[in-house]
Amino acid sequence: MTVFPQTKKDRNHSQLRKWLKRFYQSRKNWKSLLELHVEEFRRQSSLSQYQEIRKLATKLKTWDTLRSDLLSSVPRDSNDLIRIYLDEGDVDQAIVLWESRSGKRPALAVGWDRVDLEVAQAAEKSRPETALKIYRDEVKRLISVRGRQSYQSACQFLKKIRPLLKTSGHDDWDDYISRLREENRSLRALHEELKKARL
Repeated sequence: MTVFPQTKKDRNHSQLRKWLKRFYQSRKNWKSLLELHVEEFRRQSSLSQYQEIRKLATKLKTWDTLRSDLLSSVPRDSNDLIRIYLDEGDVDQAIVLWESRSGKRPALAVGWDRVDLEVAQAAEKSRPETALKIYRDEVKRLISVRGRQSYQSACQFLKKIRPLLKTSGHDDWDDYISRLREENRSLRALHEELKKARL
């Protein structure tokens, strides 16, 4: 995503909106404050904006009708939509969205907004298979990057994988770690880091 510098007009507009928010809040004009937040959300969605709207709309008892309208305004390929579902505890819907587009974005793209690890963390209890897939892919990616720092990060994910294998009913940790060592036998620094991490 290209970020363009703000023009003077944009800055003035942004300052006016901030002032209006403070004004509406000081007057407890929740309806106008909500309308302002909804307008901003429709222009550029974000989880924090969604949370603020939910809080205001709940106070005004309009959340049930507003929620579906807001969700339909967020592009289906947006990480914001995945984060919103995660925030609402709808891990299954977040996974469905993530799976529908996984592989469509290059993992190493500059500035790539990583939502996959957030999905994995949320899925650990209810969908350990999904979490395992994401963490294994991340370990593979980190090892391919090379370098001690990447190997240390890979070890952190391996520490997440070990208990997940047990809870998912696939207690094949020994096979997995042996295969990983064998596939990367020439990477001395990786083996050192695995040993330090007691893996």
